[in-house]
Amino acid sequence: MRYSFFYAYIQQIFLYNQPIDISGRNNMNNEIIIEILIKLILAFILGGLLGLERQQHGRIAGFRTHILVCFASTILMLSSSLLARIPSSSTIMQIDPARMAVGIMTGMGFIGAGTIVRSKNHVRGVTTAANVWLTAALGVSIGLGYYSLAILGTIFSFIVLWVLGKLDYILKTEHFEILTVSAKSSSPVLNSILVMCEQANAHVIDINYIKKKSTDTAEYKIFLRLSGRITEEQMIDEILSFPDVNKVTWKSF
Repeated sequence: MRYSFFYAYIQQIFLYNQPIDISGRNNMNNEIIIEILIKLILAFILGGLLGLERQQHGRIAGFRTHILVCFASTILMLSSSLLARIPSSSTIMQIDPARMAVGIMTGMGFIGAGTIVRSKNHVRGVTTAANVWLTAALGVSIGLGYYSLAILGTIFSFIVLWVLGKLDYILKTEHFEILTVSAKSSSPVLNSILVMCEQANAHVIDINYIKKKSTDTAEYKIFLRLSGRITEEQMIDEILSFPDVNKVTWKSF
């Protein structure tokens, strides 16, 4: 009898995407417990899957963080939804679950901001921040009982993170670098560097140089816009092979 009730409950929430009406008093406690368990288990699975993908990439917010975020949003929406089902004529008990959803998504913005790490030349964690925010949205969907929406949202999220993530290595994305070369002031090394950049499809944006009379050296700072997968080691080794070159540095901007 219990198994048939459980099967009917599963069939109702997944096929019809509607939680069981708990206004009746006979099975109210059992139905609430089953609904809570199913939602928390689903939050654990979906949040854990997204967190596992971030953990594999060595991100700060990983497996446990995404599960906790999904748990928190699910529990808050579940609590709001259960309170909204309580029949009451009092205006105090008129609860709108949508307000809870807005509060959850606003609060997740602070957690997402904590995952963004900015150094002098790089910004990391933006995708992880968006993933945390998405996990909160999945928890809201689970808490409200829209299981199909949460599952489909997780599937499409994996397509974005995995499939489209691999396209970054295929697409020729532009990036900007600063090439600094120190050589003898009388050396025509700058012309050789410009020819090399043209052959490597590296567009020269600007050139700054400083000549030091005391050491008879010149420092050239070349701002480049690169496309493709040109490795810095390849360009540095080639420049160091030029005569009269003393030092080469490479920095992103």
